[in-house]
Amino acid sequence: MYLISYKRGQGSIVLRVKIYDSSVTTGAGLTGLAYNTAGLIISTIADNEAAAITYTVTGSTIETIATLGTYAAPTATKCRFKEVDATNHPGVYEIQFADARYAVALAKSLLVHVSGAANMAQCLVSIPLVDFDPYSGTPNANLT
Repeated sequence: MYLISYKRGQGSIVLRVKIYDSSVTTGAGLTGLAYNTAGLIISTIADNEAAAITYTVTGSTIETIATLGTYAAPTATKCRFKEVDATNHPGVYEIQFADARYAVALAKSLLVHVSGAANMAQCLVSIPLVDFDPYSGTPNANLT
């Protein structure tokens, strides 16, 4: 499980995750996945939501990413997904969600789950949503 903090309501987040190959015991990353890979499921749920928001290949709710590292808002009700670099970073993928997923009212965390493709070990990312910007470089008075 990964743990990455963001300020609640922060936008234009480029999330990168490592997906492992379940068909080997070496801990190798799974390469070759794409936004239209059969069985791919990406799901999110905030800690105060009763139901997950799920994106699937069968539902045509996963789009590709045109330029890695550059956030492009997905079409409504969709997310974006793309492999980063199969040679130098095998198993690393970029996921982009609509900004609203990081702005769920009163949520303290967002859970992201990626699963379903052949040979894919399930990937779970827990994202704490905080009231301060952990990346601003400015100390927060509430933390001292």
